[in-house]
Amino acid sequence: MFSIIPKKFLFVLPLHLGAEVIISFGILNKVSGFYGLASLLTGHPISVMEWILNIWSLVLLTMFIVGYRAIRNRKALALLSFTHFYIVDTLFSIAFTIFFCVKWFKIQRHTKTSTVIYSTRDASTATTATNLFSDSATLAQESATSIILTVFVLLARIYFAFIIVGYARQLIRQQNLRRYNGSPKGSWSAILQQALLTPCEYFWTGFTSSSSSTSASSPLMSGNGNDVDEDRIPLSDTKYEDEEESLVRSSR
Repeated sequence: MFSIIPKKFLFVLPLHLGAEVIISFGILNKVSGFYGLASLLTGHPISVMEWILNIWSLVLLTMFIVGYRAIRNRKALALLSFTHFYIVDTLFSIAFTIFFCVKWFKIQRHTKTSTVIYSTRDASTATTATNLFSDSATLAQESATSIILTVFVLLARIYFAFIIVGYARQLIRQQNLRRYNGSPKGSWSAILQQALLTPCEYFWTGFTSSSSSTSASSPLMSGNGNDVDEDRIPLSDTKYEDEEESLVRSSR
């Protein structure tokens, strides 16, 4: 069955390696927020949008470190939490990229127009027409190159998001993580796990609550599949032992 979620990174490498590389580059990118705010010390003014972008980068830096450790330690719940932040960060990055590109195009167009108007005051009509055509061609060429690079960067970022989502889903299914297992009931991790898995439970786990309720409640294993939950040991063995003991006593 066709799925837009990739099974390999760049079609050949495992997802965990791709996710680790992506988050590593993301950490380096978020560190740039320090340099953006440090530019204030040199007297360089920054706009409100640049303020927001730099502060957002510093806030997300902590989450990227958490995501990197989750991949290294194979912690499904921590990686799932990071995945949601990464999706939000991707949407923010796309919005900021479009905003700054539109702003740059407006500045470039205004600069070119001002240059052409200035040249018309000191040159002949033929020279003015030539400059106008040349400047328009240059602006169109620069705009086309910028648009291509911008689209490539945005598509790469969207692909990276799919890689992170793909590995998070793979790890969740490998560890058999469900809405109500793996964490003590009532703990913050159990609440977080339920909140993150409930909206798209089938996408992440491959099961729904109705289809997995029987399999989730019947085993003696806890959420990690290794430790025995003593509260779920059946009483049938004790009952049979009592019956055997009563039969032995009656035979005596």
